Amino acid sequence: MSASRCGLKDHFDLAIGELTRRQIMAAVDRIAKTGKRGAAKDVRKHTHTFLEWGVGEEEKVRARGTTDDRCRTLQLSPAL
Repeated sequence: MSASRCGLKDHFDLAIGELTRRQIMAAVDRIAKTGKRGAAKDVRKHTHTFLEWGVGEEEKVRARGTTDDRCRTLQLSPAL
């Protein structure tokens, strides 16, 4: 992940949801222009993997629903 940190260090103050494809690809391009094509590919690959994982986690959370939803399904009283 050090390659990712180097390439995206300008965006550390952003929340994940605020990071755009354009920003990621600009970071990859900046690294590639320094002659480090392998590092650029690593940043792209690791960033892609991380963001896909995040999407999967979000889908799991949505599928689970809220505690209130689960309690209604089980016909329980939700905690206050």
